[in-house]
Amino acid sequence: MDGVVAKPPRPNLSRLSQGRLDRLQAEMRTQQVDVAVLLHGPHVTYATGFVPDAMDAGHVTYHRAVAIVPAAGPARLHVHPTVDTDTSSLDALQGEPLWPELDEGMDQFVLALQRSIGSVDGKRIAVDSITGAMHRAGVFDGADLSDATRVLGPVRLCKTADEIACIEHAQHINERAMEKFVEEIVSSLPAAPDTYDTIRLVNSGRLAPPEDEIDVLDVGRNQCAATTSLG
Repeated sequence: MDGVVAKPPRPNLSRLSQGRLDRLQAEMRTQQVDVAVLLHGPHVTYATGFVPDAMDAGHVTYHRAVAIVPAAGPARLHVHPTVDTDTSSLDALQGEPLWPELDEGMDQFVLALQRSIGSVDGKRIAVDSITGAMHRAGVFDGADLSDATRVLGPVRLCKTADEIACIEHAQHINERAMEKFVEEIVSSLPAAPDTYDTIRLVNSGRLAPPEDEIDVLDVGRNQCAATTSLG
């Protein structure tokens, strides 16, 4: 039917999450990366499906979610649970909260890393952030480090069918919201003044403002008023 836009198909979120992990690990194997250690929120979300909570900037660095992703097998997710945190639907293994910003949290961080890949000696590890505490503790000493964005970049660039469905569904929601917004705005607008059409003609340069009507027209250099100059 004309004027009716069909709703886009809904994405399969479970398949989307697993497909992202599969693509990420395939790229890791291509680049001979043994494990990816991810602290950047969007990277954690891509690898595990977990969306970190929004929080005050003064606390966010101390409550960072961490994803440890081996080249094969399930990813391990370490989060600081809150009232709104729900990880029950995620496929990632659930690990204890980590404190990558604190020197006191490094023993636990190293232990979590060892659970995934054993010793880091000789391992190729992709990281997206190294905190001061991680550097001081020598968490990655003996490892061959690489930039995790070089692994994530190629897989995030090419979208899966479910990712495209997500984008289309989000755009559909956005368009409906915009239509509703326009309806609300238009319905609350006051009636156009009698001089509205004349003002539009004057501003478009199609009519010189009549001298005897200038006093009843809005005069000024804005987009809805007549001006005494067409230049």
